Amino acid sequence: MLGLLRITGNSTLLLTDEADGRKFKLTEAVDIAEDGIIYFTDASCKYNLKDYIFDDLEGKPHGRFMSFDPKTKTTRVLVSDIYFANGVAVSFDQAYVVFYIYNLPFDVAGEGVKSITSKVRNPGSVDKFIDDLPGVPDNIHYDGQGIY
Repeated sequence: MLGLLRITGNSTLLLTDEADGRKFKLTEAVDIAEDGIIYFTDASCKYNLKDYIFDDLEGKPHGRFMSFDPKTKTTRVLVSDIYFANGVAVSFDQAYVVFYIYNLPFDVAGEGVKSITSKVRNPGSVDKFIDDLPGVPDNIHYDGQGIY
């Protein structure tokens, strides 16, 4: 993928395409907080969309959850080494950000895919929001009325 882009009318501006020296390969979900900070995921910093299945087969956490500050043009890795991060929603009160990850792509105990939706209040501080969701959810949206 190209990275985090700003698209307006006929123009496209690359905001960022790497963090901590690693290029984005599978930029996935995005949400913008009221203060302008952009939260987004890179589902894999190793495999692109064409080869994403290898991310599952390899079974290693190549995903990252990040923020981009348009004022300072700074990209920060908030959480790294996660499985196929996707789905981002800033909470209604702006107190935390919810994002979706796989717990394990293939559970070696034979329990199947487990998913965890996590919330981040501060960089490096991750709390479980909900887990063991049925199936393989994709993305997260907030309806503005208390439901994700």
